[in-house]
Amino acid sequence: MAYYLGRHPSITMPPVEVHFFDQHYAKGLAGYRAYFPLRWRTGSMAVGEKSPNYLISPHAPARAHDLNPRFKLLIALRDPVDRALSHYHHERAGGRETEITFEGALRCETKRLDGEEARMLSDQHYFSLEWRNHSYIVRGEYWRHIERWMSYFGREQLLIIDSKDLHTDPAETISVVCDFLGVTSAPFVDWPLIHVKEKYPEMAEDTRERLARHFEPHNQRLFDLVGRTFNWTKPSAH
Repeated sequence: MAYYLGRHPSITMPPVEVHFFDQHYAKGLAGYRAYFPLRWRTGSMAVGEKSPNYLISPHAPARAHDLNPRFKLLIALRDPVDRALSHYHHERAGGRETEITFEGALRCETKRLDGEEARMLSDQHYFSLEWRNHSYIVRGEYWRHIERWMSYFGREQLLIIDSKDLHTDPAETISVVCDFLGVTSAPFVDWPLIHVKEKYPEMAEDTRERLARHFEPHNQRLFDLVGRTFNWTKPSAH
């Protein structure tokens, strides 16, 4: 989504993930503004940034609200079952995951994350690498992260889309995003595929079933919270 928005003639974004509100807040406002050249901030451009970890950061919502309570927030959500597997392989590829199987990483998650959220909440300066890198299941419990953001920002400031829509109909999806942002929808002639299907082994069916059962109540809480449903993995009926 950030790539597509960055191609819009009236929108500009830094080319990197900024991670100011979750990881680099100690740099202060001057450090944050350094990502946005002055010409961006004084013109008619809509200015934004992307940092996926903002969603799960205990501190990001309050910090963002303190800076600008009028922010508009975009969240693209993926089926949490598929997202967990993708996350695992992303960490393996980056050398941050030592477990050689997805199932092994899932078994380690509870121990790895034990006390991390509480420590972050009690210490404004603590940033948890475990929370960022190994939250395969917790990150997909979307409702509780979005609920935290909604405690600071009004529902009208938040747009949630299904990331699948960016693949199946990017033009229409970005048109909806542009309407939300208040910019004219630009007709892009070429919509390249940014993320094609990842090339890694399929998830074992019993693992998929177990994750689907875990996420089922969390997904329902999300649907109730945001007033819409997503066509995601469901556990089989027995």
